[in-house]
Amino acid sequence: MYINAGIFPTYAEHINVALPLVINISNIPNLSHVRHNLDTRSIFILIATMKISLLLSYLAILSGSALAANVKQPDACIVANTNQLLITGLYCGAGESATFSGSATVVTNEQCFTKSGNPIQGVPKKITSTVDIPPTTIEPVDTGCVQMCIFSEEAVPSLECTGTQEARIVGLSFADVTITGSNLPKAVTFRSVTRVCGDADFAKCPLP
Repeated sequence: MYINAGIFPTYAEHINVALPLVINISNIPNLSHVRHNLDTRSIFILIATMKISLLLSYLAILSGSALAANVKQPDACIVANTNQLLITGLYCGAGESATFSGSATVVTNEQCFTKSGNPIQGVPKKITSTVDIPPTTIEPVDTGCVQMCIFSEEAVPSLECTGTQEARIVGLSFADVTITGSNLPKAVTFRSVTRVCGDADFAKCPLP
C-alpha cells in the first residue's frame, strides 16, 4: 500500500528536495501490526501533518533568506565636477554593518590646456585606467533599510603635456564596476556607467 504525501511542486523547486514524498507503509518496521487499523481519516491526518511540516520548513527557509543582508535598488552615476563614481542603493543589513570596497575601470578623454585655460588644438586622447573604491562602512538600522552612498577615488589625468600646459579630463565613463560587502552573499556590479549624477542623486547622497 502506498500513500502519496507530496506537497506542491513549487515548494520542491525552492528547497531542492525530491518531492512528492512517497511512503511505503509496508516497509516501515514495526508498523505492520497496526497497518490494518488505519482508517481513511488516519491516512488523511498523516498526509496533512507531513504537508504542514514540510510547508513550515519551506517558510523557515524563506524567512532566513529574507533576513540575509542585501542591497536593493543599486544605481551608479558620474560626479562630473570631481570625476568620481557614486554608487547608491538601500542597504538592508539585518542589524549588521557592512564595509564595502571595490574597483572600477575608468575611460577618460584628456586634453592639454594652456595656463590661461585655453585648450590646445587636437582631438582629446582616450586613456583607460583603474580607480579604487575605498572601504566605506554602512551602519544599519534595527529594522528596514538605510541609504547607501559610496564614492570612488577621483580619476586624475595622466596625459603628458609640454611646457606650462596642464592636462584636464574633458569626459569620462566607468565600466566593470564591482563592490563587495563584508557580509553580502554576492558582489554589486555595473557593466557600464555613463549617466551623470543629478539633483536627485545628491539629495540622497551629498558630496563629502
